[in-house]
Formats: sequence, C-alpha cells, structure tokens
Amino acid sequence: MSEATPDDMWTPFKHLFNSIESFLVTPAAGQQQEQNVASLDALLRKHKQNFSTLLRNPPKNGKSREAIRQGITEGITLPEFGHTILSKDLVDESVILSDMYDLNELIVLELLCTAQQQMPNHPGLPRGLVAVLLYYDGRKSLVASLKELFQARAGVSWCTDAPQEITQLITAYTDGLVADGLLDKIVDLLGELDVTKELDVLTTNRALGPPKHHRQVLDLFEEIRVLLATCLFNWAAQCGLPKGTTVKLIRYLAKYKSTVSSGGIDNVTLALQMALMYALDMSVIQRREDGEDVVKRLPMVRDGEFIETVMETLSASWECEGLRSVSLFTFGLAIATLRLAPQNMYSNTARIIDQDELLVDAAIQGRVFDFIHYTLLENEVLFRTEFYYRRMHVLFTDFIELMHSKVTELQTALQLWNNLEASQVIATIPTTSTFVNRGIESELEEIESRNETYPLTLGMLDLLYTLCETAIPKGIGAGPRKPGLDPYVTFIIDAVFLRFYNRNYKNPAEKWQIAEKCLQLLHAFVRNYTPSPQDFPSPTAVREENSPPGFHILLQVNTKSDFLRLLLHIIDESCTLFDSYTPFPGRKHLEATSLYALQILERALETQEDFFNAHFTSNCSILLAGANKLLLGLNPRSGKADHMLNVTRFVTYSSWLPENALVAIRILAAIMRQPNVNQQILGLFTQNERITNEIRQGFVECLESERVSEFQQQEDELDEFSGGGGGSSVELLIKEAIVALLADCLPQQATPNLAHYLLGFELNKELRLTNLQQPGVLNFPSNCAKSLITLLDGALEQSKSGKSLAPAHERLVENAYALLYTLCYNSRTSEVILRFLRSCNDFLCRHIQGLPFANVASPHVLNQMTGLLKCVAIELKLTSDKSQ
Repeated sequence: MSEATPDDMWTPFKHLFNSIESFLVTPAAGQQQEQNVASLDALLRKHKQNFSTLLRNPPKNGKSREAIRQGITEGITLPEFGHTILSKDLVDESVILSDMYDLNELIVLELLCTAQQQMPNHPGLPRGLVAVLLYYDGRKSLVASLKELFQARAGVSWCTDAPQEITQLITAYTDGLVADGLLDKIVDLLGELDVTKELDVLTTNRALGPPKHHRQVLDLFEEIRVLLATCLFNWAAQCGLPKGTTVKLIRYLAKYKSTVSSGGIDNVTLALQMALMYALDMSVIQRREDGEDVVKRLPMVRDGEFIETVMETLSASWECEGLRSVSLFTFGLAIATLRLAPQNMYSNTARIIDQDELLVDAAIQGRVFDFIHYTLLENEVLFRTEFYYRRMHVLFTDFIELMHSKVTELQTALQLWNNLEASQVIATIPTTSTFVNRGIESELEEIESRNETYPLTLGMLDLLYTLCETAIPKGIGAGPRKPGLDPYVTFIIDAVFLRFYNRNYKNPAEKWQIAEKCLQLLHAFVRNYTPSPQDFPSPTAVREENSPPGFHILLQVNTKSDFLRLLLHIIDESCTLFDSYTPFPGRKHLEATSLYALQILERALETQEDFFNAHFTSNCSILLAGANKLLLGLNPRSGKADHMLNVTRFVTYSSWLPENALVAIRILAAIMRQPNVNQQILGLFTQNERITNEIRQGFVECLESERVSEFQQQEDELDEFSGGGGGSSVELLIKEAIVALLADCLPQQATPNLAHYLLGFELNKELRLTNLQQPGVLNFPSNCAKSLITLLDGALEQSKSGKSLAPAHERLVENAYALLYTLCYNSRTSEVILRFLRSCNDFLCRHIQGLPFANVASPHVLNQMTGLLKCVAIELKLTSDKSQ
C-alpha cells in the first residue's frame, strides 16, 4: 500500500484483510517466502495499535476541526488529491460524522473523499450515506482480520495450510495481543455494541437512507458482532480461554435473553456458547498422540483454581436456564474426562471426584436436551460450521461413553411409522362412520384454529419430516388401504398448507413457520422424485399402490391448481415484505418458506420435459399446462403477468438470501429457454427506471460479490482437517448461473434481449451505437459488462501471484472468457465490447501478458487461454481490416 493511501477507516483495513488472506493462502518458497514473512511482520506491526485498541476511534480534535474549516478558504492537502479547496457541504458532513462516531475530523474528511469515489458502486446514495457504509465495512474488515489471525495460529483443534514461518509469526503476534488483554476487550465490546443505541445515533443525525441502505448498515453492524464472537471462538478452540476471560464470558452469557422470534438463538450467542464449550473441553487428550503435553498447556489444567472458580460462577442465576444447563453439561463431561487422565496431570483430582455426576444431573434437570434440540439446533449456522457440529458430536459421544447408564433406549423410525398408522392420528383408512375420531385434523380445525395457536400441527409436521428423511416403509398402510403416503400428503396440502394463509394467529411468526414446515416436507418429496409413466392414472392399468408424493406435487405445479396459486402468492408476499427492509415477525421463516417455494418451482421446470413425456406415454387424460407457461400467466394480486419479476427480485436480496437468489436465477434461465418470451421478460424488467436499475444492479452485485460467509470460509480453509474437497460456495454458483444465463440469452434472435439489458447496452437505439462507459462516467449505470471485466481481472491477479484456483473457480473463469469471446464475435456486440475492452486499461494486452496462466495443466485453464486468444484474434482481424 502506497504512502498516499488515505487513512480513512476503510481503505487501510480492507488492504489489511486482503493482505492477510493473501499471505495465508499464497504458496511461496525460498526468498519469496522470506519476503512474505517480512512483509506480514511489517504490516502487523503497523496495525498493532488498531488491534490493541480494537474498534476505538481516534477521537475528534479541535485543531483538526479548525483545519478543515479553514480548508473552505485556504484549502487543505489530502492524499491522492493534493492541495484542495473544500466545499462547505463537505466540511459540514465531516463535522456531523465526526460528532456521530467521535472520530478525528481529518480522517472523516478522507473517508468522505473515498465515499465520493465509491458512489458509482452505490447508485442512488449520496456521499454521506456511502461514507456511513464504508465506515462500518472498514470496522468489519479490521475485526475479520483479527479473526483470520486467531484462526491461523497454532493450536489444538486444527492446522491450516499456511507456511510454518507465517504460522509461527502469527502465533507469537497474537500471543502478545492476548497478553495485553485483547480477549477481555472483545467480551466488553460485545456488551457495548448495542444496535438500538447505534440506530438512535444514526436516526438522530439522518444517517440512514432508503430501506436498502438501512438494511445494509444493520447487516454490517451485526456482522461485526458475529466476527467478534468468532474471534473468541477461534482462540478458545485453539488455546482455551484464561480463567478471567472465561468468568467474564460466563457472566455475559448469564445476562442473555432470547430475542429471536422462533425461540432459537442468535449467531453471536451461538458463537460465544461454542467458545465457552471449547474453553471447557478436555477431549483433546483422546484425539492427539501428544494429548498429555497439549492438555497441560490448557488453562483448565494449568490454573489450579480454574475449575473451582468456574464452578462458582456457573452456580449463579442465569436469565436463560437453557444456556446454563448446556454449560453445566459441558463442564461436567470435561471433569469426567479429566478424571481419566494420568495422576500427574491434574493434582486436585480429589476435590472434583464427585462433581461430574452432580453437574450432569443438574444439567439434565435443567432439560439440557430439550434446549439443545429446540433452541441450539434451530440455528442453521451450527450445521454449516464444521467445528461447531464437531463439538456437539464430541459432547454427545462423551456422554454416551462416560455416562452410558444415563442414556435411554430410543425408538426407531419404522416403529414410529407403524405406531402412527395404528393410532390413526392422521386418518389414513376411509370410513363411512359419522362418529369417527378425526385425530389431529379435528384438533387443528376445532381447537387450534379457535385458540389461534398451532403447537400440535407444528409438532406433527416436524415428526413427519424427520420420519420421511430417516426411513419410509415400502408397504406402509398395506392391508386396510392401498399402500403409500397419499393420506399424509393430502393432510399436509389440503388440511394445513392450503388453509394456513387465511387462518388467524396470535403470534404472526407462526403463520410462516407452518408454511415453512409444509413446504420443507413437500420439497423433500419433489427433490427425491423421478417422473415415471406408471405414476399417472390409466384407464387400462390398476396400480397396487399409490403414486409417490412427488408425483402429486408436480401434477399440481403443472396445472392451474390452488397449490400453485398459493406458491406464487407466497413469492409475491415475500417480495413485498422484503422490499421494506424492515424487521417483521417470522422473517426467518418467510425467508426459508420462499426458498422452498422457489426450489419446488425449479424442480418442476427441471423435470417438466420428463414429466410430459411420462404423461404422453401413459395415455393419461389429465390436461397439463406446464409450469413454464403458468409462470408467465396473470398475477391475480397485481393484475399483471409479473410472476417472473417477483421471482427475479430475489436476485436483489443476494447479500442476505444467496440461496434464494441462486434458485431465482436458475428459474429465469429455464423460462428464457422458451421461444418468444424475451420481449415479455424484458418488458417486465424495464417497465420503469427504478425497476430497470434495481434488477440490473442486483445482477451486478452478485457478479462482483467478494463476500464469503465467515462460516463457509472457515470450513474451506480447515477442510484438510476432514480430508474433504468441499463444494462450491453459493456465491460462486450464483456467478456461474449468471454467466450461463448471459451466454444462453446472447445468441437469441430477438434484439434487444435480456443479455443486452444486463450488459448495459442502450435499448432505445441500435445496439451498435451504444458506448459502454465505466460506471459513474456520464451517469452511466453499473452493468454486467464491467462486472465481467472485474471478475476476469481478479482471476488474472491471482494467476500472477502463482495461486491455483479451486476447480469450481477455474470453471467459472473459463465460462467468463467463453462469454467474452461470444460478445466479441457476435456481430451486434463486437465493436461495442472491443471498444470497451480497450477503455479498461487495454484489457486484452494486460491478459496476454499474463500468459501462461497458473496451473496450465488444468483443462479449465487451457480453455481460459483459448477463449482469451480467440478474443485477441478477433481484435487483430478488425484492427487490420481498418488499417489501424
């Protein structure tokens, strides 16, 4: 980073984070490795004060304030700008932000100058609001850097691929930070960072813009808190926590009150609870050959007063009894493990001899397993983070091994299916009796609906999903009725799903909770179904068993059914609520519900051809319309044929709903493969300027996203621990889907088409007359053409650094070069795109100079170079034809 780089609370921290990531993953040897170690050492020394005073701003200063006020008349010298006369508006904004964040005025001034440059990346936002985003993004990058350092240090739970010299440097550096009390500061910061207080400051100073800006600020603030908690988790998992920090963490967790509407636990508290569980973990003695030596260095063993102090702290009252029971359970099993250790390891065994049983009994009395099942496991992050679910697995196996007398026998799924059939809780056997007990359906219609709360229905849906995912007896119901799951599917769809929207609810979140659980089940059925002619009713053949559940669902999606109408209504309602960017009851459940609805539609489109072929073969009399046609039909809610606009809107929510965005793009791609739909879809997306810019910006943000989930990143970097290769991240799959969509649409005969719109071509005149510009130049909007160049430039930089990309990333870059070649040889886009490539710092020349790319033995890399050389060949041909 050059000396002229602004000290603006954003640029240096982004550089710090990117540099640390680069040093950790870039292979090097010999002199280059020594240079990397020296560079990292210098970088970390430079930022030691920032880590030591984590998230504490340089305070506002009277002299600095006077200096910028004089800049209105006398000017002021700024990095990258030189001597500049300041406008009064700029100075006023600097003073406001300085007062808001107690931040030095000169730093605020540089932050606003950087925000001015970043405005094209945030269309519609003024400079001040962009500066607010950059401020929080910079703080997030600083904390993310600390998280990376804690994760890369040597420890007991994992090893990274970083060079040994880098690991040793980071270990020594982080030891120094922790010795200065950094862990205690992190716990203190988590108590101080209150979103309500932050919103009050922002609202008072009018620093919150439209709903999307509001949402981005809240997301960044929450990500900072999650990263802080993850820092503590990383250190605890690698080194344990000192006694003082452990006590402080327990006291913090003891004050926790759940604010999650579903009754689950938020990500910050989950990370902190996991940190405490690792701080109280002794299982390392069984995992490592050098277990005894490693354990001796852990605070729980090294500090003779650790166990008694923690036990006393845990015995205090907690706001959340469930968290306390989990902590007691963990601590009891740790002591039980310690009892099995050699005598010379822990000298105070006599003082803890009976404590393990007492602690575990107290945890069981506190209903620890109910809390784990209904609260901890409600948070999906636990299942996405390897070392979270590893810890839970070790917890249960330790319990089974060390206290097997307390483990009770569990029933199997097949036994439960038989019990369910025999009890007729869900009526599966037809009867003519008017006095039959209708079971749970009667409970739902007569009692739960009247009480406006639905615990039994939710419980039954959970049970059915668990049973269906575990095992389904092949001949379920055989004898009294035709075998199959038809009665259960009928109950889910007709009795629960089709009526959920119009029922009354005391807790509004329960409405979307029921929808989520219904669609979760139905999506599981569809996902596992393959169309077959035998599934369709035929006048000439009689089936001995009912058709699979997936058949009935696909049949309803491919016809004008109430089920399809409600699916599309849920998607419409989701867009309406998400566009407000404000919290509402059941938000998480609606996010999951909309994802399942989109996935059912995607599966219907994916299997539609096979489904129609099976229908034709079976000679069935049922008339099918086709999901692809029905999605283009009229929306009764708006009176327009805008179902596909609602689906595509999910692309604009990709920052927090990436899976929804991915499925939406795939649905759009499937629809665009139909003939003569381009003008209808393009008309939907360009009906007014706001929608035009929103949809295109959504695709741009997806292509330019550098966001990798903190938990996904941790899994990728630690993947060698489990020996797995890992799959592509959702963000990478989104980019692949968008590149594929553009490649599919570009050759279509209709002009202009969807690809031209997304790539930034002007649609109101001949395509050849478009003059593509960098975003912000002459108010030109962000577009996918610039995003494509950014993506390929990023791959080039990684290739120059000698870093080999993952196969999935190589495939993405291969497809991106292929798309660029398609743009270059297409007669309608060739001149425009080649002119744009020249304006991008002579794109083709820069990439030719980078040949051969890293990992040239890979077929994907060979195809990348092929695509690039084809583009160069076209450029040379056109240049020679014009004698240039």
